[in-house]
Amino acid sequence: MPDGIHGLIIGDCILLDCALSSEEKLQWLYEELGHYETTVGNITPTDSISNRKQERKARVWGMKKHIPEVALQTFTKKNVDDFEVADDLGVNVDYLREVGETYGFNLKKN
Repeated sequence: MPDGIHGLIIGDCILLDCALSSEEKLQWLYEELGHYETTVGNITPTDSISNRKQERKARVWGMKKHIPEVALQTFTKKNVDDFEVADDLGVNVDYLREVGETYGFNLKKN
């Protein structure tokens, strides 16, 4: 796996960094599926705006498939902090916060 890359799709094969936790592997799997569905060409060189836009589009696609908005809406109605929500959803807190920002939620930070 190239340095700094946690997942990579080559043809119909998805490669994930084996050093990642199970939760992180699932997160990156969804992003790579997003690349499969939305990306055109090789976008690994991140020096172009077009490639960065495609990267973001795939990431957002993956986050929305991994954690639907309704799941976060349920938690925002309860008085629970983001660590509890992340634990319940099986994701790390930083990823949960990024997903929340994508949907426009202001998740509680401790």
